[in-house]
Amino acid sequence: MRARFNNTFDVIASGSNISNFEWILAYMFQPLDISEISFENNHSIAEELGAIENPYSLLETKQTPYKLYQADNTGSSEWLVPITNNQYKTLNSALEEMKNNEQTFLVWATIPNDANIAVENLAENHVFVSISSKQIGDNQLTVSMVESILATAYTYGFQQVTLDIGLDQIGKYDLTAPIDTTNQINIVDLNEAAS
Repeated sequence: MRARFNNTFDVIASGSNISNFEWILAYMFQPLDISEISFENNHSIAEELGAIENPYSLLETKQTPYKLYQADNTGSSEWLVPITNNQYKTLNSALEEMKNNEQTFLVWATIPNDANIAVENLAENHVFVSISSKQIGDNQLTVSMVESILATAYTYGFQQVTLDIGLDQIGKYDLTAPIDTTNQINIVDLNEAAS
């Protein structure tokens, strides 16, 4: 598999940005059974990752909650990123963690802090997640919440999530049926998702 990034794509060189980008790549490509990526055209990100001449090996994603990283106040650089500074043994504990901001690291909660969360395993690879909050609505924050839940559930081995958040549809997601966690692309362009 070859990943191709155009000249306008840029990751600001810092330890946390590169680390976040590595996790994004892992979530994007591991569901497709890809373990290595080769970069074309000697893109600068390949140098940052140490992958100029050799393929880059993806990080393994396991039991990781996802939150929203925002590089600045403009909203132009926002991504879902994994939180790897602690262990969360259950999906429920990961979802509870996703209610907390990490302002020092420019990482923000993806689940409202007033949310009531219930989790139930429906089958080996299928989980039911119910979230109620006054902040849930037809908005980009709710789309980001759904995407972060899918990314997080994937790292716990779930292939499908049935969501009950009080809506039938949000963004591209039909919430009346189970949603596959595989083949979900984790680069979140909030400007595109809002349109």
